Amino acid sequence: MGPTNALEDGKSRLQKTQEDVEEVKVIMLDNLNKADERAGKISDLEERADNLLLKVSTGEEEGLA
Repeated sequence: MGPTNALEDGKSRLQKTQEDVEEVKVIMLDNLNKADERAGKISDLEERADNLLLKVSTGEEEGLA
């Protein structure tokens, strides 16, 4: 194996590593977006649960008044 092949091998490995890093980056950004969406949904659910609890505790829920 001559110096040219070694250089080409190094470039090929570097390119493969850069592609792998880019793939991981895309996956991580997707995961962050999904986590952000879930956080919003959880916040909405907590608010709805709090409102329901308030209605129940004040007797405003249907059938309790």
